[in-house]
Amino acid sequence: MKDHKAYLRSKERASAKEADELDSRDIRCPECGRKILVAYGDAAGHVSVYCIKCREVKKIDFKRFRTGKKA
Repeated sequence: MKDHKAYLRSKERASAKEADELDSRDIRCPECGRKILVAYGDAAGHVSVYCIKCREVKKIDFKRFRTGKKA
């Protein structure tokens, strides 16, 4: 079990190192404007994110939020 945890930690460190080299942008809740996610330049597809302020799950399509404007 410790080997598996060490393996996962090494994957997380490698992922963080790669992400440091990418452009990032804040994704804000379309209802209240609160920052709910940080997206990196290689992000694609859809994700569900919980907004603490609205207390709702928001479904985000990264291509619609490329410029940070409401879709």
